[in-house]
Amino acid sequence: MRRLASDIRVLLAAYAVLLVAAALSLPLQLEEVLRLVGATQHSFADVTKWSAQIPGAAPAGDYVQFVLLGALGRSLLACRIFSIACGLAAGYFMLQLARQALVQQPLLATGVFLLLPLQCRYAVNAQPDELALLFLLLSTICYFRLIYEPSATAALLYGAFLLGGLYTAPFSYLPAIGYLLFLLLFIVQKHVRRAFWHALPATVLPLLIYVPYLVWARHQRADGWLYGGDSAAYAANMYQKLWQAVSGGPGVTGYLLSSLLLIAAAVACWRSFRLSEAATSKRIALFCLFGGFLSTIVIVLLIDSLTGAVFTLDQLLWLTPAAAVLTTAAFDWLQQQQRSMAWALALLILLLSVYGDVRHFSSKSTTIAAVSATAKQQISGDACIVFVSEALSKAILTFSEPDLDHHECLDFFHRKIILASHPYVREDQQRDAESYFKGLNFLEKKRITVGCGQVIVIEQSAGQ
Repeated sequence: MRRLASDIRVLLAAYAVLLVAAALSLPLQLEEVLRLVGATQHSFADVTKWSAQIPGAAPAGDYVQFVLLGALGRSLLACRIFSIACGLAAGYFMLQLARQALVQQPLLATGVFLLLPLQCRYAVNAQPDELALLFLLLSTICYFRLIYEPSATAALLYGAFLLGGLYTAPFSYLPAIGYLLFLLLFIVQKHVRRAFWHALPATVLPLLIYVPYLVWARHQRADGWLYGGDSAAYAANMYQKLWQAVSGGPGVTGYLLSSLLLIAAAVACWRSFRLSEAATSKRIALFCLFGGFLSTIVIVLLIDSLTGAVFTLDQLLWLTPAAAVLTTAAFDWLQQQQRSMAWALALLILLLSVYGDVRHFSSKSTTIAAVSATAKQQISGDACIVFVSEALSKAILTFSEPDLDHHECLDFFHRKIILASHPYVREDQQRDAESYFKGLNFLEKKRITVGCGQVIVIEQSAGQ
């Protein structure tokens, strides 16, 4: 036990170095900036209103960011430090969960969890998802305690953590549905029946408490909310996106990692019924985790298909704890049959995860901050700035350069105008903006491309 504690400290220390390095090297992405805009509002009430505009969002994590950014400023590390802290805490509690699930290699389960690209990317993402993942881990630990030793205290803690997750990232609640439904398979056992009647109200009540906010927020949702390149509307390629999302990215390696994780989850579920009667606790734990794994995928597909909502990677983040434990449980079984093959597959999963992490952290994505900085450099004399396209454009481009807000064009009687376009401005929106100012006799003097965004300097033609 002492060695295990030492190993997890070393693992988390190395992981902290990785996360901080990644946080300092990656530019803020669109979805991060939009959430951070909410955290820079003037009051908690304003934060709540901004969060309500975001499809599928809830405000608890934004409240924390509101306090942190007010104290630390808007540097890359300040924006992401809370996610990093939650990611490290999640690693510690992942080890506790793996031990509760009685897998033979809990440290391996923790390593798989920490390195999974889908989880690792959100550990350095300035959004509240990692906090919700921490709530999910804590609730799952309480759920197993509730099953093993039913009590009102365990039920109360379980419900409280579920409620915290709902008010941070609502989809983090999805595994709890699978946990409860799959527990019914063991309902013939007396202690399971007792646990079920404790778990049922603890699962349902948080959802009922959350519903009033959900109803209110539905009327606040912003039409035409912007999404980055990692999201896609539910269409013919939805299952392809789903396959990629499990491993956090496209390509052959992503498909291979996804396949291994899905096969391992199925094998662990199947093997749970081959365990002896003495291993009932482990059987229940693995089967319920498989239920949470399955319910997350199925319900996400149903919601997105029935509502036409946009599919985003964070909708499947909540299956990562179950995926790590189930993969390790399958490894335990394979190790008994073929030790060398078991370690080879474990190493392959870890290497594929590391490859996915490196590919993501080394990606040269467009930085919105660079567009803002370039636009600011062009402001001089009688000049003002126009934020092309959506109403959200101003919020996006002024986050890293707040001074731009004071130079926004309130009329078009200025001699010089700067058109600033972030990378997600549509071609038709850009074309309409340029055509409008040509009609006002403005001539293009300079066009600066910044990644997929651009800054255009236009001036009134002579004699105007």
